[in-house]
Amino acid sequence: MESNLGRVTARLAEKAEDISADLIDLINRNINPPTPVGAGDVHIRTMYIVSDQINSYGGRFPADEHEHLAYLLVDSPVMVGHRKDRLPVGRNFHAVTVAKDNQHWVKSYFYWLRNAQGAGDLKDNIDGGIYKECSIGFTFQFPECSVCGRDIRLCEHEPLQKYKQNGNEITCHFNYRKIERVLETSLVYRGALPDTEISRELKMEKITMNFTGKEPGLKAAGPAEVKRLAGDGRFLIVPHYESLPVRLIREEKGFRTEKDMNGSRIGEIAAIFPLHDVLAPADFAIGETLWGRLVGYRGKERCSLSQLEKYLSKKSSQVSRVVLMLFPHGRVLCRQATAGKTTYEVRVIPFRYVSGYELMAHIPDIMTRSGVEIWPCENGRVATTGYHFRPDSEHTAPAGGYILESSATSPDKRLKIEHEDFKECYLLRQFDLQRLSHGGRFLADKDSRDDTISFMASRCHRGHVDNIRCEGDCLQLTLRGILDGIFNIRAVKLDGQKRFLFYRPVSEK
Repeated sequence: MESNLGRVTARLAEKAEDISADLIDLINRNINPPTPVGAGDVHIRTMYIVSDQINSYGGRFPADEHEHLAYLLVDSPVMVGHRKDRLPVGRNFHAVTVAKDNQHWVKSYFYWLRNAQGAGDLKDNIDGGIYKECSIGFTFQFPECSVCGRDIRLCEHEPLQKYKQNGNEITCHFNYRKIERVLETSLVYRGALPDTEISRELKMEKITMNFTGKEPGLKAAGPAEVKRLAGDGRFLIVPHYESLPVRLIREEKGFRTEKDMNGSRIGEIAAIFPLHDVLAPADFAIGETLWGRLVGYRGKERCSLSQLEKYLSKKSSQVSRVVLMLFPHGRVLCRQATAGKTTYEVRVIPFRYVSGYELMAHIPDIMTRSGVEIWPCENGRVATTGYHFRPDSEHTAPAGGYILESSATSPDKRLKIEHEDFKECYLLRQFDLQRLSHGGRFLADKDSRDDTISFMASRCHRGHVDNIRCEGDCLQLTLRGILDGIFNIRAVKLDGQKRFLFYRPVSEK
């Protein structure tokens, strides 16, 4: 009897997800599940959950609240439709502040178990674009009126109404202040905040302070040197404070304070600053180095370095609050403790991670009275030498070039172009950078450069204009910066009116 034997070859229909060990480590540290999870046990996605745009209720999360909000998001549940009568479908385990589409955002990482009921359906609906938007439930104490700064429940202004201020018409909103708690985040059919997004983008952009073997230093830089920097490359920008630079090294029993950036011994900080109350050693690996600035405050006002040094020497001082501002390192840190009459805090220092073409545009956003620190970066690693730049008003923006402005209340963008004798301004209708990169064309109208009433800019990006040439009814621009390459502005007639198309030529797509 003859028999035929065959071979069956099988393969997984779905490619295994690439989940980094860092993400799994963050789940096990921040959530501390009874049974630690591995990469094969979970699905992970991200939410662009909160920006600094005005939502449909007239509320806004200002960018200076984002770091605190990111801290509060960790260990909050993920729900569906804000429904409290059902158990969570996932949990937020990590959150960071990021920039996306010219806006400040809080990006939250959440996970759910692969073997949980409905886990596959949840993944398919997210990845298939059915579940796209998200929302946040939270509690806060103070709705700050954008017009007068008072509690908007008690003042005469109404959210989303227009008012005259300094000769301009502005739209009133209120800022969420004194945020107490994040109750949950939800998958929703339509969010109150525009442009929220659920994403498969899991990459964590880390900025490493590359100071091994050599003490970092700052050198003073003038406008000419900063203009030289403004080009290729990436930079970390942080505000410059009158402060004490410090280095902390994670050891077996906690943290050791090392020399500061000026080479002075500061071992007394460990005795004065309650590190173990505001820094959790378990959050950091043995040998991990943290760089930062120790800043003294009296209320909301920053104190001088001499006052801080008096406090650390246990002498009479104006300091009532001490803040350790750490350079960015990929983990959320925002904790507070009180000892006696002094409050101690740790937080991530405000920062921007930008290209050289955006350098001058972002300096005014983050500078203090003492200016900014500019640290060159390569592959996310910060150089040993940085620059201290204290600009005056005439050096906060390039003399020529272009400005791309965004409004919190409009999907349009305004493009101002200034190059030699050429000065024009265009409103780009429904403009979106991602659609532009995929070949999108956008209607545009000429706009008066002095018209600040119809378009109140909430964010702007500056760049360089290398060349402008006119070919018939088409203006061709060669730009560098957030708009990078060759772009056309072509005159068209629509319903008998002269309008324009803004797009990238086919050869530039």
